[in-house]
Amino acid sequence: MKNQIVALVSMFALVACASSPMQGYRPAGSNEQPWQIDGDFNPLKNAVKIRVNGQQVIAGKFPFFSGHTELSGSYLRRPVTASCSQVASLLITKTQCIVFVNNERASTLQF
Repeated sequence: MKNQIVALVSMFALVACASSPMQGYRPAGSNEQPWQIDGDFNPLKNAVKIRVNGQQVIAGKFPFFSGHTELSGSYLRRPVTASCSQVASLLITKTQCIVFVNNERASTLQF
């Protein structure tokens, strides 16, 4: 019984939150340092958080009956949007967010 409880707790800890690796993005026509874009997905809450240079710019949840959502925010007075979708396969659901800055594709985050 103890082994089952430990296995169940471990499974929830592993699934509790998935992070994407950071990706660099430099706004068009800019000479500034590349922005670092990353994010987290919490499958228990079906929620996405996206950060630029460590600052949370987007947070939202997937609708209950939908595998797609559009989220928005801003960073340094520039609009940041994310088009997120989920694709379910046998035992796993893959979540992907395409992030845009000023309507320019900045990164694709996968969880």
